[in-house]
Amino acid sequence: MPSSTAGFACAMSSALDPVLRVYPVRTLTERILDEIFPPLCVGCRRIGRWICDRCWMQVAWLGQGEPIPAPAGLDGVVAVAGFDGVAREAVHALKFGERHAISGMMGHLMAGAVPPHVIQVVAPVPLHSSRRRDRGYDQAAMLATRVGRSLDVPCRRNLLRRVRKTRQQTTLDGIHRRENVRGAFAPRERLQGEAVLLVDDVLTTGATMAAAAEAAREAGAGRVIACVFAWAR
Repeated sequence: MPSSTAGFACAMSSALDPVLRVYPVRTLTERILDEIFPPLCVGCRRIGRWICDRCWMQVAWLGQGEPIPAPAGLDGVVAVAGFDGVAREAVHALKFGERHAISGMMGHLMAGAVPPHVIQVVAPVPLHSSRRRDRGYDQAAMLATRVGRSLDVPCRRNLLRRVRKTRQQTTLDGIHRRENVRGAFAPRERLQGEAVLLVDDVLTTGATMAAAAEAAREAGAGRVIACVFAWAR
């Protein structure tokens, strides 16, 4: 990570201390919805919370001393947990299981990992319009909305657009992932040097996030930082 981001890296490590990580306090709306539609733990299916107390202790929370390599074009990466076990189940519940409400818990934790006063704009890594129609929703946009709300920072859901449909990254190796997403994003709105937090659910090779960061800089972003729930170490 470049020296210009050293202060950010130190703050990030402190913010991710797993000893301090607790289940987020639910909003009134979330409490009401949980009464009507009780959440099932993604780990053991116990009724009551998205991650129950027992499974919470099994999550591979990222903490101090675990710096995350920043892909090219990014000034830093913030992640909450390793992409395995219960954390992976949480990502899959949102991404493939249509459990939209879990985005509140995930987004709150993601926001809590971001050092204060370093971000001016939050934006999602967008899905292609056809994939969004097929899925019926955009999980990154849901997370970005909650992160922005928790940080009290504007969420620019339309900052970037996906200009071409790409193959699923999970079927490709690192080199082909970079080729697959090269030029896949373009700016839709303009910035004036603001620090942008790019939000997605998971970071694997970082190819998608790097391509989105390039488009954010074309939009006029200054610093660009990635924020994900899980990192595939």
